[in-house]
Amino acid sequence: MKNKLDINKIRKDTPCINIYLDNQSSSIPPRPVIEAMENYWKALVKHGAKSTYIREHFDSLFLNDAKKPIAKLIGASPDEIAFTTNGSDAICIIANGISFKRGDNVVLSELRFVCNTIPWLRLKETHGIEVRIAKANKPGFIDLDHLKSQIDNNTKVVAIEHMIMNLGTIQPAKQIAQIVHEKGSLLFLDACNTVGLINVDVNDIGCDFMAVAGRKFIRGPVGTAFLYVKKDHIRNIRPSYIGWKTGTWDSSTDVYKDSETIDRFSSGEPNFPGIVGLARAVEYIFEIGGISQIEQRVFTLTEYLLENLKTVPGIEIYGSETSEGRAGLVTFNLRDIPTLELSQYLNRHGVVVQLISNRTCPGPLKMFGIDAVVRISLHYWNTKEEIDEVVNLLNKISQNKIKK
Repeated sequence: MKNKLDINKIRKDTPCINIYLDNQSSSIPPRPVIEAMENYWKALVKHGAKSTYIREHFDSLFLNDAKKPIAKLIGASPDEIAFTTNGSDAICIIANGISFKRGDNVVLSELRFVCNTIPWLRLKETHGIEVRIAKANKPGFIDLDHLKSQIDNNTKVVAIEHMIMNLGTIQPAKQIAQIVHEKGSLLFLDACNTVGLINVDVNDIGCDFMAVAGRKFIRGPVGTAFLYVKKDHIRNIRPSYIGWKTGTWDSSTDVYKDSETIDRFSSGEPNFPGIVGLARAVEYIFEIGGISQIEQRVFTLTEYLLENLKTVPGIEIYGSETSEGRAGLVTFNLRDIPTLELSQYLNRHGVVVQLISNRTCPGPLKMFGIDAVVRISLHYWNTKEEIDEVVNLLNKISQNKIKK
């Protein structure tokens, strides 16, 4: 399939002066996203926050229109989408909303990230549940046989990261969902690192819950995210916090009832400018060609990056050495060059990368016997020319080290 993305237009919409390769941490919103948010603020100043104009144009956007492109992107229904402040917020809504009793267990992965670990550990303290860990194997994939062995009749939920933030390996979510459901448990998928980068369809995968951050590969504003809850489960998840939007209060009897819709997870005044920007970011995905075109370009760039990185003397690449099973994210070190020195060198030369230590996601690094890596996380708007420049810089520092 020929890639139809207009990179010239996309680059004009993304006028970044650096070679920006830290999209996994936080990508750069394209101009239309910024403009949509600016238009909201201008309208608010002109008409007033609670004017009829704002209510008609933006309250309806929040209640209806904003969820439509998001639902379309992930194959869900708008009434299965709740806006949250970030991915951690979405994870905590599910962790704190499931009804646990002492003796229940949750299964996590050896490749787990801190935000998808500590909410479950807190439940271990407060509710007496057991937290089990499914093993993983090199180059960075969950051991499906061991995962299956960890799930029993007391397993309430299996919580898995879709893509590992310091390896780039994409876990076989559909296979995992089949295993989880065969055992009668629920699957929570942390897809903060994949939605907007590759095609993620909740119906095809079969997950029950999913958290997605807006600031990463969707290219929305910071402080935005959403939670997907399969319609069948909405009434079974108790809201973590409640407010004037989450249900109904009968003041005559002082009885409160949670909403039976997705509104039960929206406790108060929404982040209108953020949601406007997030919805516009998702619309932009469809405008430039759609997620399949984005995915195709990301895989092409990933393969090009891997092939060229392998030419650098002394480089050590972690995770899969091919583009199969990974998308847009590659971590590495250069032999005899400290990771901090390497990351600072690239950043000084206008290449924005991230140093990843074992503080937030230690399992993958422990698997390879290392403490830190340099991470490149590219997106569809990056170019082969930028990759060439990065490889050129790595060759220079590597060759200088060898000469010394």
